[in-house]
Amino acid sequence: MEPTNPVRTVRLYSLSLNGDTDIDSLWRDVLSPEERNRADRFRRIEDRHSFTAAHALTRMALAHDLDLCPQSLTFAAAPGGKPVLSSISAKIGFSLSHTDRHVAVAVATGDVGVDIENIRRPRLDAALAKTAFGAAKTAALGPDPASDSWRLSFFATWTACEAVLKADGAGLAVPMERIDIDGAQAILNGRRWNLWQRPLLPDHYLALAWEVASEVEHTMLDHASFSHWCTEARIEDGRNR
Repeated sequence: MEPTNPVRTVRLYSLSLNGDTDIDSLWRDVLSPEERNRADRFRRIEDRHSFTAAHALTRMALAHDLDLCPQSLTFAAAPGGKPVLSSISAKIGFSLSHTDRHVAVAVATGDVGVDIENIRRPRLDAALAKTAFGAAKTAALGPDPASDSWRLSFFATWTACEAVLKADGAGLAVPMERIDIDGAQAILNGRRWNLWQRPLLPDHYLALAWEVASEVEHTMLDHASFSHWCTEARIEDGRNR
C-alpha cells in the first residue's frame, strides 16, 4: 500500500498529559488489540496511560500524513528492534518517546528519532555525565553540576544523543561518546543528522534528529485537543466506509 499524502516536512507532535488521570476510550479505540493487551498489563495507571497515549498518537500522526485509517497500520521490528511500518512500502520513518506524562512522536521521510526527558531527575552529577557522555562532552557542560544551566546542558546533550541513536537504529549498543555534536548537526558512524531541540516548559526537554533535509512542524497537544482529533478521525473513517 502506498501513501497518498507523502511526508514533505518532519512532523513533530508533543502531547501533555498533565493533570489528567483518565485514559480516554477514544485513544484505546485507535490501538490494535495487541497494543490494548500490552497497555492493560501495566500495573501502574501512569504507565498504562503513557503507553496508550504514545501508541495512539503514533497511529494518529502516521495516519494523518499517509491519509490512512489509524487502525489499518501494522508494524514490525527492524534488526536492532527499531519499530517500522510494515503496511506500506514507502520509506516513512517514525519515532516515539514518553516520560512523566509527556509524549512525543515524529514522522518523516527517511529515518527520524525523537526523545523527551524530564529535566528534574533527582540524581544528576558529573560522574553520571562522564559515564554517559565521556570526558570531553562532560567538560563542555560547564563547571557547576548544581547549576540550572549545567542541568539544561546535560539534557540538551542527552536528548540529542538519544534522538540520534533512535534515528540510526543503533540503540543502547552504541555509546553516546561516539556521537559528535556540532550545533544543529550530529555525526554517528559517518551519517550526518540534523538536530532540532527545545525546552518544553516547565520541566521537560525535547530533541529531534533526522537525515533528509526538511523543515520541522511542531504541533503541541493536550488531553482535550488530542481527544478531539481522535473523534474527527473516527467520523472521517465512518464516512469512508
